Amino acid sequence: MIKKTDLLSLGYYGRGIFTGSSGSLRYRIEKYEGDEAETEAAPRFLVTTWYGPYAFDATSDDEKIQHFEDFSDEGLECIAKYLTSLEIK
Repeated sequence: MIKKTDLLSLGYYGRGIFTGSSGSLRYRIEKYEGDEAETEAAPRFLVTTWYGPYAFDATSDDEKIQHFEDFSDEGLECIAKYLTSLEIK
């Protein structure tokens, strides 16, 4: 079970990308500020998940799933719940 306390604080994500794993589940969490078409979009979390054994760069994009949440403490809580729901597989 992944808890919010297992993820880093909100301030970290403004500076870096967090990667982790639980069993065969691999995940990457980063701040996403949109692309050129989303110029006025508020920042969000981009959570990318895939199943191991390989790292992010060694895994095909077809095997990765992207998920977005609000860039907030509540968003981190939702991410923890989302990742926990995927752990079971």
